[in-house]
Amino acid sequence: MYDLDSDGVRIESFTGEDSIHQQRFKIFNRDSLHELVTSKLIEQLREEGLLLPEDPKVNYGVLAGNIKVGHESKLISFFQEKGWLLVTPSALARGLRRFASRGYENDIVTMVIKILERNRGE
Repeated sequence: MYDLDSDGVRIESFTGEDSIHQQRFKIFNRDSLHELVTSKLIEQLREEGLLLPEDPKVNYGVLAGNIKVGHESKLISFFQEKGWLLVTPSALARGLRRFASRGYENDIVTMVIKILERNRGE
């Protein structure tokens, strides 16, 4: 997990050029771990009766609260090539704003988002 005050998610974390940050995204960088987690997830969901007979397509993604300056377009391209999902900070903010526009919800997450949105710019 990244600290929002860090310099952000970087492309090298996924291309093998940065061994320190690459460890944070093991499931994207280690094929054996990716396959193991996927098979165990499918197995667990099947045991709980939550799947149809055929195996589902499992997709992985990163929800990035912060992306290193100059790396967003590279990450978007790389993730598209791999078939992974990348939620950029701006896409995350748009989604949260849409979420906050819902009607009354007695839910702490919704309330926090609404408070932040109402006080944006102060």
